[in-house]
Amino acid sequence: MNKFEHVPDRPDTLEETTIETLIMTVHGLMITFDREMMAIGLSARKLYMLDLIYRADHPLTFTELSEMTRSVKSNISQMIDRLEADGLVRRVRGEEDRRLVTVEMTPAGCERYGQGAALYSRLAEGTLSTLKPFEIQQLHDYLSRINAHVDENCAYQPERSPADFLNRAYKD
Repeated sequence: MNKFEHVPDRPDTLEETTIETLIMTVHGLMITFDREMMAIGLSARKLYMLDLIYRADHPLTFTELSEMTRSVKSNISQMIDRLEADGLVRRVRGEEDRRLVTVEMTPAGCERYGQGAALYSRLAEGTLSTLKPFEIQQLHDYLSRINAHVDENCAYQPERSPADFLNRAYKD
């Protein structure tokens, strides 16, 4: 019997329970990774931002970071503020156009990123240790296809980004 009379009972579909499992898995991973990252003064989100900055072949603007993370610029600005307060990144104004602001990693940021990346690798390996290599590849392929579908079919609207929900849910 349904305790909400105005909502009819219905069985959950395989698709619904799969998405629920995926969301709960991501939630659990974020909590676990954040707890472990705290030991080195990072969070999963801070490490992700440092990773984007580290891997870029040029200094990134706030707009680029916003697009890469599917997040609004104000959330990017808040994260950069926290990273800057920790001495891990700095804002750099353009020489020709002072309105252009990019973000670069400091030497302390590079060191902390190295620590975080090593910890992340250990956590990732441990998390997936119950799977065989071909299963990890299959999981990667499946998740990549889902991610591509989300990118293609869910119009990116900065004011309603799914990443913004996660940013609020996992504030540092």
